[in-house]
Amino acid sequence: MTATLAIERNHGTSAMLLDEIRLTAMQHLISSGDLMPASTSNGDVVGRRTI
Repeated sequence: MTATLAIERNHGTSAMLLDEIRLTAMQHLISSGDLMPASTSNGDVVGRRTI
Protein backbone atom coordinates (compact mmCIF):
# COMPACT_ATOMS: atom_id res chain seq x y z
CA MET A 1 0.00 0.00 0.00
CA THR A 2 1.28 3.49 -0.81
CA ALA A 3 0.39 6.61 1.15
CA THR A 4 0.93 9.93 -0.59
CA LEU A 5 1.50 13.31 1.03
CA ALA A 6 0.00 16.06 -1.10
CA ILE A 7 -0.38 19.65 -0.02
CA GLU A 8 -2.84 21.59 -2.15
CA ARG A 9 -3.06 25.36 -2.56
CA ASN A 10 -6.18 26.99 -1.13
CA HIS A 11 -7.52 30.48 -1.76
CA GLY A 12 -5.65 32.92 0.44
CA THR A 13 -2.55 30.73 0.77
CA SER A 14 0.49 32.37 -0.76
CA ALA A 15 2.61 30.24 -3.06
CA MET A 16 5.72 31.08 -1.03
CA LEU A 17 4.13 29.96 2.23
CA LEU A 18 2.79 26.82 0.59
CA ASP A 19 6.24 25.92 -0.76
CA GLU A 20 7.77 26.49 2.68
CA ILE A 21 5.18 24.23 4.34
CA ARG A 22 5.64 21.52 1.72
CA LEU A 23 9.44 21.66 1.90
CA THR A 24 9.51 21.57 5.70
CA ALA A 25 7.11 18.63 5.85
CA MET A 26 9.00 16.67 3.22
CA GLN A 27 12.41 17.37 4.74
CA HIS A 28 11.21 16.16 8.13
CA LEU A 29 9.65 12.98 6.77
CA ILE A 30 12.56 12.18 4.46
CA SER A 31 15.12 12.72 7.23
CA SER A 32 13.16 10.46 9.55
CA GLY A 33 13.21 7.72 6.92
CA ASP A 34 9.42 7.67 6.60
CA LEU A 35 9.25 9.17 3.13
CA MET A 36 10.94 8.74 -0.21
CA PRO A 37 10.70 11.50 -2.84
CA ALA A 38 8.38 10.79 -5.76
CA SER A 39 6.72 12.86 -8.44
CA THR A 40 3.26 12.88 -9.96
CA SER A 41 2.41 12.72 -13.64
CA ASN A 42 2.11 16.52 -13.80
CA GLY A 43 5.58 17.00 -12.33
CA ASP A 44 4.61 18.02 -8.80
CA VAL A 45 6.94 16.55 -6.24
CA VAL A 46 5.15 14.66 -3.52
CA GLY A 47 6.17 12.28 -0.81
CA ARG A 48 5.36 8.64 -1.08
CA ARG A 49 5.68 5.95 1.54
CA THR A 50 5.16 2.27 0.84
CA ILE A 51 3.65 0.40 3.77
